[in-house]
Amino acid sequence: MPSRRPTSRPAAKAKSPSRRGEPKQQPKGTAALERGLSVLSVFTDEEPFLTLSDLSRKTGLNKATLLRLLHSLEALRFVGHREDGHYHIGPIALRLGRLYQASIGEAALISKSLQRLAEVTGESASFMVREGDARICVYRVNSKYQIRDHVEIGDVRPLGKGAPGKILAAFSEASATASYRQIRAEFFCVSRAEIERDAAGAASPVFRVNGLAGALAVTGPINRMDELGEEKLRDVLLKEAIDLTTHLGGNAASMQDAFDAHAGVKA
Repeated sequence: MPSRRPTSRPAAKAKSPSRRGEPKQQPKGTAALERGLSVLSVFTDEEPFLTLSDLSRKTGLNKATLLRLLHSLEALRFVGHREDGHYHIGPIALRLGRLYQASIGEAALISKSLQRLAEVTGESASFMVREGDARICVYRVNSKYQIRDHVEIGDVRPLGKGAPGKILAAFSEASATASYRQIRAEFFCVSRAEIERDAAGAASPVFRVNGLAGALAVTGPINRMDELGEEKLRDVLLKEAIDLTTHLGGNAASMQDAFDAHAGVKA
């Protein structure tokens, strides 16, 4: 009988050794999404209109890649394109902004509180919320004065600086410092020239059923804020914060105690 030749088996492919510490490669869709969001993030109040060259310089992306991204963003209305070649944020951003406002609280209640604060003090009133290590203005009523501090809805400011930033930090972090403990005891904070050289602010916290909702703030030029005086600012802000907290379902008992205790000291 003819002898059978042994069947040759294909050699097993050697597994490439795994390299520890190397980051896993991101899926193409994730990378494209991040690049698209990076394009949106470079538009600012100071530069709302940018050319293709501007966008390339700010994002570090080449123009061919940018054109593909901009085409998709424009189709989804995240970006608009003017005849002079400048790009700008598209109308979908306005809808997203309204949805974000709705997600952080009852717009009508907060807006009424800000209107009252602006009328009583004559200065700008804002409602700030914490976002990670920063704070963002989500509601705003501007002062009728031409000279005022310039903060608009959507503006981001540092956490822990300025009166509303300190309020948000004090009531959402372990209060290790004496200043934070004092803020938590008084439910009130003032600041001077911490972000803008000629601006001052005062703020109080607002609570919901499940905890901190945000910070009510009154801000303006230092000279006019000094004329209002810390006592008046404390009085109007704490009263409004207590009222808003109550309407949002939060517990305002400790805030009322702090208000009554300070009123007793004044008397």
